[in-house]
Amino acid sequence: MEKIDKAFTVDFNPYINLSRSHVVSVDLGHSTEGDVNVTVKIRCPCNYSCDYCVSQNIREPLALHSVPRLRAVYDQLDSFAVTFFDCGGSEPTLHPQVRELLELALEFGAAYFPTNNSVSPERWLPRKNLERLVVGAALHPEGEGKVDAFANNLLEIRDGGAHVVVIFVAHPARLSKIKDFDEYFSKLGVEMQPIPFHGYYSGKEYPLSYTEDERKIFEHSLCEGVFPHIWNWAYRLSSDMKIRDFSGIPCIAGFRTIYVDEKQQMRRCLYGLAPLERRHSRSMPCPVRFCGCGLQLDELNTYDDAFWGYWRQLGEGKSRRGDLRLEHEDLYRKNKAKYWAIMERYGKTKQLLADDVKQGKVNFPHVLYEKTNESLLEGLETYSYGNRDVHDILMSRSPGIFFNPSTKNDCLTTPYLDVLPSAKGAGRWLKITLSPAGGGSPGANCTVYLQDEQFSQISRNLLSGETNESNETGALVRYIALPEGLQRLRVVISVWDGSPTYIPNSLKIEQSACSSYANA
Repeated sequence: MEKIDKAFTVDFNPYINLSRSHVVSVDLGHSTEGDVNVTVKIRCPCNYSCDYCVSQNIREPLALHSVPRLRAVYDQLDSFAVTFFDCGGSEPTLHPQVRELLELALEFGAAYFPTNNSVSPERWLPRKNLERLVVGAALHPEGEGKVDAFANNLLEIRDGGAHVVVIFVAHPARLSKIKDFDEYFSKLGVEMQPIPFHGYYSGKEYPLSYTEDERKIFEHSLCEGVFPHIWNWAYRLSSDMKIRDFSGIPCIAGFRTIYVDEKQQMRRCLYGLAPLERRHSRSMPCPVRFCGCGLQLDELNTYDDAFWGYWRQLGEGKSRRGDLRLEHEDLYRKNKAKYWAIMERYGKTKQLLADDVKQGKVNFPHVLYEKTNESLLEGLETYSYGNRDVHDILMSRSPGIFFNPSTKNDCLTTPYLDVLPSAKGAGRWLKITLSPAGGGSPGANCTVYLQDEQFSQISRNLLSGETNESNETGALVRYIALPEGLQRLRVVISVWDGSPTYIPNSLKIEQSACSSYANA
């Protein structure tokens, strides 16, 4: 085995074709259609204290598995199993059963094993079926000062027959180090995969707060990642996934993926706590309000043919590299659009849209109606149930526009306005601005609302409600989400008690421009 005596750097070619001549060929047999991903929970202490620890450095107590019962779970699944390990805040190489658990997983298929790579491989590395194992060795801050020892352990794992990849958490404070470490491990013929940081730093939430330039670091996996087809678009998409409420949306958890806890109980996933007697026969609606499992929706997930094919061919040592930049860019954009389409179809974007609209993140360039002062007098139509002349109903009386109805059924309306054709989502919003009446608020008995062509009210009183805001001129601003299929609407001004009142001095109606979050 090649030993590392000191750190060094080389020119890095992101499309270098590395050899895997050490991999032993294994025939994995049948179709991947029934294959399953099994995530085994493993808990024990950790010997590191990373600032960005997902478990906030909570020391996990040791939890031992009943290996015979775990074997019974694999036997029941009766499928080729790709095993992952949920380690929480643990370092799994410190678990006393780690070698036994890995050998069991490799007996039934292939496995991905995460570690900080600080423990000598001879203490935990399986003794057989290593060609089916991928070790994700995470270089954390505590390991950076011992990178040569880290590299020696990595080479020992690879020389034993397993596949290795260096995982680097792209914390905002570590971004500047990626290039140097990338070059270091490239010299050894080892891939380094930056992964998004999940958490808060300097008042910003990540991965949502990565800049466009910072997101490009994840493009490194285009051709060099262990799962190049999957990791690239999935990691990039994680920076766009503002919604993690997948409740009610069919997902493959419990069907193509299974979670096994420390009591050897099968569950859908980490967040679905109900035990399963048996594996689902199809995708079922997600039962939880927040999903941190990744992306396992029935219509959009990382478990495609390339994923299963990769694991099936893991023992064959075939290279999957090549310059696929355009293909992966198109795949990312396609899946981003699909993600937002699913979120919109299942009603998950409503609150997010409302927040973005009010925060000024959605533009309103289409003016459907705008009248002020005397032009508002001329632009409103009157519908009177009394005998009084129209000029007695609506008139200009200092300090504003005065509405003097004959009965409480009298009302004022704008002409019917055409709603601009738009896809679902952000393009179906109106911004309505109402100026004060003569420098003050409209009369307390005045009501303003939207009406469709069937005379149905499609909004609450625009002069009241929690979503009212005032702009710099003191005008009331109201945002309205339009019903799907609505083509025309008008504004109705009325009084609820039939008594005279002042109405707003101006009215402006604007429609948003963005047709979909996928293109936002």
